[in-house]
Amino acid sequence: MAKTKNSPCTIKKRLEQQVAILRRELASARVDQNDISRKYAARVRQQAGSGSFSDESLKLKKRIKILERENHEQNQYISYLEEQIKLMPAQYESRMVDLKKSAKLAERELNKVYHGMRSIKEQVKQVDKLKDSVAVLKARLERRDFIIAHYEAQNSKRTVIVEDLQGHQKSESHHKKCHTTTPTPKPTSEPTDVTAESETEPQGSLLVEKYKKLDNIRAPLKHKLRSVDFCSLAAALRMKGKQSGSI
Repeated sequence: MAKTKNSPCTIKKRLEQQVAILRRELASARVDQNDISRKYAARVRQQAGSGSFSDESLKLKKRIKILERENHEQNQYISYLEEQIKLMPAQYESRMVDLKKSAKLAERELNKVYHGMRSIKEQVKQVDKLKDSVAVLKARLERRDFIIAHYEAQNSKRTVIVEDLQGHQKSESHHKKCHTTTPTPKPTSEPTDVTAESETEPQGSLLVEKYKKLDNIRAPLKHKLRSVDFCSLAAALRMKGKQSGSI
């Protein structure tokens, strides 16, 4: 992996280079300080006999003090840089440990977020499935209610038809019982065919009308009853009336 600009190794090398430059500058400053000190000592010895110091010697003395102060500050700065160079690996290690901890925490939080997103997606899918199931159940319930209502309507019609048929059967049985009773003999002449036919004709027409009504009532049924031949029925009733009249 390529070293970055602010990596610890790069910083350490830069500091070491700076320390080397400062050491060279300090060495040259010390050489200058030594030269000035020698000049100052020679001048002091020359002026010792006269008992007075010239301005040049005073300037040399002042210059020596300035150089000493600068050299001392430079020595302190070099010591600081050397200490930083020594502490650099430990600081780098502690910083890397902190970064690793932060990275692990961030990774855990991201995993929690991803897990939450997956759980939300699963919940959304379950909700969609439940909605589809509810829609299907609603459709089935509506169809069931429609079928029940349809069959209830058909059953109500059938019960009405059955009640009408039962009432009609009761009336027919009552009518037959009334006609089967023996009538009292009357001293009348033998009736002709015309009178017998005229007497029995209203009864046949009444039955025909009743059967027509019954056929109209049975029309709504899915399977219709067999149609009745009304002409044959009327002829049979006429013959029955003639036979009873001749007796």
